[in-house]
Amino acid sequence: MSMRTFLERMSRRRSFVRHLPANLGGLPIIVSPDAQLKYLKPGPKGFDRTLLEAAVRLVRPGDNVWDVGANVGVFSVAAAALSLTGQIVAIEADIWLASLLSRTARLPANAAYNITVLPVAAFSTAGVASFAIAARGRASSHLAGISGNSQAGGVRETVEVPTLPLDSLLARYAPPRIIKIDVEGAEVDVLRGMDRILREIRPVLYCEVNGQNRENFLSEISRFDYAFRNLDSTDEDAGFNAVYFPREKKI
Repeated sequence: MSMRTFLERMSRRRSFVRHLPANLGGLPIIVSPDAQLKYLKPGPKGFDRTLLEAAVRLVRPGDNVWDVGANVGVFSVAAAALSLTGQIVAIEADIWLASLLSRTARLPANAAYNITVLPVAAFSTAGVASFAIAARGRASSHLAGISGNSQAGGVRETVEVPTLPLDSLLARYAPPRIIKIDVEGAEVDVLRGMDRILREIRPVLYCEVNGQNRENFLSEISRFDYAFRNLDSTDEDAGFNAVYFPREKKI
């Protein structure tokens, strides 16, 4: 058994508190190496630098932010620290990870922020779907039948989860200015459930799109007159993580 496999098995359902960097208020967040082994690393290496930098560059004071595929909530809590007064809606299909995020939102240091956790899967339609919990890090879990992250390492179990289109959330939550999407292969399905949001609300999207879905994703988002930009380069092709924004807006 490799050391990585040993750590993955020993870390299952274990959690502890880490703190975001000082420029994000040092806010506490309950993390688990069962989501990503990265959380075992000390200091800044224990967080996804690209994700935090995207939050810093995109989120403004007062912004309402939706975090779709929130995992343990790193982007959600970072957005709360930057927005201060906006509503943060964290959407996570894995009920165990969603429970960690709910605990994070209830920590005394985070009580002043408006963080709402929804344990559902964003999709094109409302219903129920099978959700595959990754054998390795739960960050790679995905809707069954959809090609997820190659790092999943197989499936440890399959559970049933509710699904809903993001458009349905407008009846209850404030319209978002920023939506982050990280849904392990279901990106196009999420877009097909947010037609009204893209046509009327016109938020900025920060989205992880894997290679095999990129062409379909770009075709779908272009219907709404959106452009894209890679935050970390000047490449003309949409990268793995890119910002998609209405052409009438500047970012």
